Amino acid sequence: MQFAEHHGARLLRPFRKPGFALAVILILALGIGANTASLNLLYGYVLAPLPYPQADRLVNVYFTAKQMPANLQMSYPTYFDLRTETTGMTDAGMYKLKNLNLVSGASVSHVRGAAISASLFTTLGVRAALGRVFGAGADEPGAASEVVLSERLWSRLFDRSPKALGRTVRLNGRAYTVVGVMPGSFHFPDAQTALWLPKVIGPFDHQPDNLTAWHDAMIARLAPGVSARQLAIQSEAALDREIAHFPDPSAIPFFKTMGMRIAVTSLRSALLGKLHERLILAQIATGLLLVLVWFNLANLFIARALARRGELIVRRVIGADTRILFGRLFAESLTLSLAGSLAGLGLGEFLLRVLLRTGFANSAVAFPLRDWAVVTAIAVGLAVLSALVFSLAGLHFVRRQDLSQGLRDADARSTGGRGEHRLRGALVVTQLALAFTLSGVGVILVHGLMKLDAVRLGFQPRHNITFQIHLPLGSESGQRARLRTQLTQLRRALSRVPGVQADTIASDVPFDGQSMGYAAYPNPYDGKHRPNVFPIVTGPGYLRTLGVHLLSGRMFTAQDAASNAGEAVIDTTAARELFGNLDVVGRQFNFNAPNDSKAGLLFRVIGVVGDSRQAHLGSRKPAGIVYIDRGQVLQMKGTVFSWAIPTWYVVVRTPLSTAAILPALSRTVASIMPGVPIYGVRSMRQRLSAKLAPRRAVTVLVLMFALGALSVAAVGLYSVESYRVGQRTPEFGLRAALGADRAQLRGLVLREAGRLLLLGSVVGVCGVLVLGRLFSASHYDMQGADPFSLLLVVTVLGVITLLAGWLPALRASRVPPMEALRER
Repeated sequence: MQFAEHHGARLLRPFRKPGFALAVILILALGIGANTASLNLLYGYVLAPLPYPQADRLVNVYFTAKQMPANLQMSYPTYFDLRTETTGMTDAGMYKLKNLNLVSGASVSHVRGAAISASLFTTLGVRAALGRVFGAGADEPGAASEVVLSERLWSRLFDRSPKALGRTVRLNGRAYTVVGVMPGSFHFPDAQTALWLPKVIGPFDHQPDNLTAWHDAMIARLAPGVSARQLAIQSEAALDREIAHFPDPSAIPFFKTMGMRIAVTSLRSALLGKLHERLILAQIATGLLLVLVWFNLANLFIARALARRGELIVRRVIGADTRILFGRLFAESLTLSLAGSLAGLGLGEFLLRVLLRTGFANSAVAFPLRDWAVVTAIAVGLAVLSALVFSLAGLHFVRRQDLSQGLRDADARSTGGRGEHRLRGALVVTQLALAFTLSGVGVILVHGLMKLDAVRLGFQPRHNITFQIHLPLGSESGQRARLRTQLTQLRRALSRVPGVQADTIASDVPFDGQSMGYAAYPNPYDGKHRPNVFPIVTGPGYLRTLGVHLLSGRMFTAQDAASNAGEAVIDTTAARELFGNLDVVGRQFNFNAPNDSKAGLLFRVIGVVGDSRQAHLGSRKPAGIVYIDRGQVLQMKGTVFSWAIPTWYVVVRTPLSTAAILPALSRTVASIMPGVPIYGVRSMRQRLSAKLAPRRAVTVLVLMFALGALSVAAVGLYSVESYRVGQRTPEFGLRAALGADRAQLRGLVLREAGRLLLLGSVVGVCGVLVLGRLFSASHYDMQGADPFSLLLVVTVLGVITLLAGWLPALRASRVPPMEALRER
């Protein structure tokens, strides 16, 4: 009983000074809470196993080309060759996202599905929770039309009834039989995918001249003992054979010029995308914050240990060795650290919920349910590590203290030796440097985000509302002509809706993430200019609706839509990259191959418009944009823009709110295209905001930690300076007795604080440059450290540091000299 009371009193000893204990707990809660949240994200997305058997053997196989701005997907001829000519994979599958109109009873809704090869489910190693997945041959021409539903869609359509198996659903006007339901934990390729259809793989997909039809994504399962690099080497050898035996020998030099290769990466990397970078950056920021907390609290525990120097030295004199003293300090530190970790758990859960509502949650990898054993282990581990840091810091000076000198100074104040003074100064400098680094990067991110708001977009996002319609085409002849007529009628009907000032229909809108890059060549080809451009299929009304400026020539008219002459409007970037100047009206260019004059590939420039940002903001150079007339595309057979035909964006300019005008827009679409739902309703401002969401998430996170770092630095610096100045009170009394006035005494402290600030700022600038380079290397378009940001951080930290020194110095300078001398 006495033993328990003795050790219980020792554990509760830190709480005898509630101010000190509360400061330690709050500061630790900030550091541990932030790291608990970020480590949970890192574990859930990067370290936790994917919900597939032997998921580490699943890889994404795709094309790269040095002449293309982004990675490409896979073509079916290459997919078949890789399956037969490589030994590095045991199975493989293909998939492609699809927009689908789902008929359920009397209602029609839009769903997103995936058209997959029959082998995809077996490649992933997954089974249906109800029914079955696709069998071999389900993707062959003439096979039965089957569909596998997600658990979410099954619940919505059939109220989770097992009788759903064998029922039919209509997708894009075609009946499909439900054969299976996937588990609720299955999200592929992302959480928005509601169903899976067999991709019909016909003779056309096997043709060798479809080498560059990079339309679908490929997943493979590595053979035992084979690495991703080994499979990539085998795949590149197969690609070289494909290129060497390409049916059109004249295209072989073109393929080699493009630098086409095949890359293999883990499935997790493919699904995470840029989220992986954001998680690493977030963990670096939170790790720096925790280190700052440790340095800050280590300084406080050193001050506390020095205040107890006499007690600890007496214990050494009467026989307590270093291990016993360490045990006492560790026990007391651990008590506060565990209390801080408990508070950090609550803060970390709050931060995690906030972060999952931002850009960190936009991933094809579903964040798993919280593993509280892992969460608790992280918090406890950080608490024990913190206690170890604090107790070792507090023990350092006592362990090296001369016992006889220590006993003489046991009841006296001491400023410590030169080594102690330098070490504690180094701790303060480190605190300042870490706070400077986090604050500097936070200010740079905020400054960069503010700059993005001032970027010239080249179009007017205000008062523009967008939505999508999906219009699948079957094999019936004349459907393209009917679709062309329907889209023309829809534009006319939209223009009569009250409140609509302008309207347009296009294959793409800015910042929708769907833009596809195409190689373009001046005709005749000059051997120099070969840019990658973004084609947009549109028609009359586009310039007025989006506020794009016409610089020369003209825009499309209704007469253009009635012909198939191949006419285009290009922006100034495309004009310079294609022809080297802006005097290009009447010039010709073609897509895909030099000097190819096939219909659907050769176009004549009829106008030049100003540049507009289509996919990227910030410092990245915008790609050139080519506008193709919608009516002409719908008359062309074999055009490279067939992808634009099924799904269209409708944009209306209106001063009304989305809620006010949406019912009228829905009725208008229904009157022209019965049974066609509208979806993806968002203002252009909302699209722009969604584009900035990942960047904003990191900015808010780092800014939160920067403010936390400034708060920790302010509390820590004030506490440390209060102790340091308190230890110098007798010295101040002696100086005052010798004639020093109060201003001189305060100047001593401020000069020392200024030196520490200068050193901390120099080290902090280096930290900002290094961390800023990491951020700028990602997709945030950071410009790196700028003088304004650095000056602002230096000013804020300077005020904090000087106040932390001035306030205790002011208090000490007011102590009467005789009273100060008696404290010696």
